[in-house]
Amino acid sequence: MTQQRPSCLKCGKDAFELRMLKDEAVAAVRCVACGSHFLLLDSGEYWFDVIQTGYPRVTRCSCKSTAFQLQLEYYLRDDGDVEFVRMGTRCTACRKSQRRMSAEIDYSPTRRLLEKPLTRCKNPEILYDLKELSLYARAADIARVAEYLAEQGCSFAGVVRQRDDWVLQTLSPDQAAELIARKVSYMQFYLQVYAMPRRIVMTEAAISTSRKESTFWKRHEVIQIDAPFQIDCGCRTGQLYYIRFSNEFIDGGKVVAKSGRFRKLTDGLVAWLGTEFVTWRGPNCFDNEQAHRRLFGKQFLGNDGKPAK
Repeated sequence: MTQQRPSCLKCGKDAFELRMLKDEAVAAVRCVACGSHFLLLDSGEYWFDVIQTGYPRVTRCSCKSTAFQLQLEYYLRDDGDVEFVRMGTRCTACRKSQRRMSAEIDYSPTRRLLEKPLTRCKNPEILYDLKELSLYARAADIARVAEYLAEQGCSFAGVVRQRDDWVLQTLSPDQAAELIARKVSYMQFYLQVYAMPRRIVMTEAAISTSRKESTFWKRHEVIQIDAPFQIDCGCRTGQLYYIRFSNEFIDGGKVVAKSGRFRKLTDGLVAWLGTEFVTWRGPNCFDNEQAHRRLFGKQFLGNDGKPAK
């Protein structure tokens, strides 16, 4: 094991404010002395993609202090590459130490993680045009979404079940719609289906973890359709689907727009959903009317049965 306590690349001080997403194994820090911002370890590869749904709060010690020294523990493979990193903090006020985050490293080479654990970042809080649409619907409704996207010229791929494994496959439009519509009890036949106006060469390595999969569709011209979640509303159950895409992405700390063709496709999809489904739950929510009424009754409606204003 190799240990390291990073210091600011600008002023050399070692007290930082910390913002982190533990489950995503990413973190950003700000030097307390000079205000410089940095991303920790390889967070720069994923930070801007995972913060779009919520910017993490400043970490606080039990003594209420927000200034910490960082403590990094590197666990190395036999060849010297980093296999695992554990990040802890030591409060500069009360001196309490605490483990905060761990990250498995599944690539090589990893020398940069040891030599440069902090990477400069002018603005770690950049947002871009990211959409997450939620739908209480039937499988047949989501199959119609795939059919609509096929009519707009999209090709498809999906992570599908093959016996006991999940495999990435190229799908024809008919296969995509049939896969989404297929349902036997509560068995899942796919994890994600991807619609692409321009076919992209996908690899299983590019989507092998949830973090990589999320980064993939956010940075490419891809519309992601997730497998449904079973939702319980009292004594009633329903299927909740998510459709996700982004019209922009972050590259080198700058917001980059995707093509006009892709934006036209996504704008058209949202408009089409608005005509085919009810939007009573609010923006970016599109429900099968019958499924909505069965699950929510008049929760989102006025006494007259019309959407509440």
